[in-house]
Amino acid sequence: MVKGKVEKAFIIVVVVFHPLADDEYWFESEYYIKLNQELGDKFSHSVNEVIDGVAHNPFLCHNRGNGIYSVRVKGFPISLFYKVLVDKIFILSVCHERRDPKIWRNRK
Repeated sequence: MVKGKVEKAFIIVVVVFHPLADDEYWFESEYYIKLNQELGDKFSHSVNEVIDGVAHNPFLCHNRGNGIYSVRVKGFPISLFYKVLVDKIFILSVCHERRDPKIWRNRK
């Protein structure tokens, strides 16, 4: 590093949704949009913030065991369950708190 120069290294983390987690995300998103467009936008923004946080530091979230982590979406009764793999972060579920939180356990 040369004095006066700032060097940064960027790591690109791929985040992939399980097909059913993708369906869950869109279901919740559409629900909030139907209630209020602004609320739907806030939901999408909040989920994106969570994903960005997970991508930057996936091991800070709640460890559920067996390599599964969860994090709550700020302002909504929704949690993301995910697995950290060698080459990506795999979102297993976008789970509403009033639904069975174990629905994602058999997803691969």
